[in-house]
Amino acid sequence: MYKVFNGSQVSGIPKLEKYQVIKPTFEQKNAEKILTELSENMGVSIYTASVPNAFYEPKPTE
Repeated sequence: MYKVFNGSQVSGIPKLEKYQVIKPTFEQKNAEKILTELSENMGVSIYTASVPNAFYEPKPTE
């Protein structure tokens, strides 16, 4: 078990520097190509359902 503290609760440490949020760029054609290559290389099938929920369903053992 680990104890976790917020930085503001710890004395003597430097303040966290501000960071810049970078928005990722997204191109549908690249995403589809990457997804296709990934599924082929992993030997898995990807099905698109009408309900937008992602889940993993292992095959039942026989």
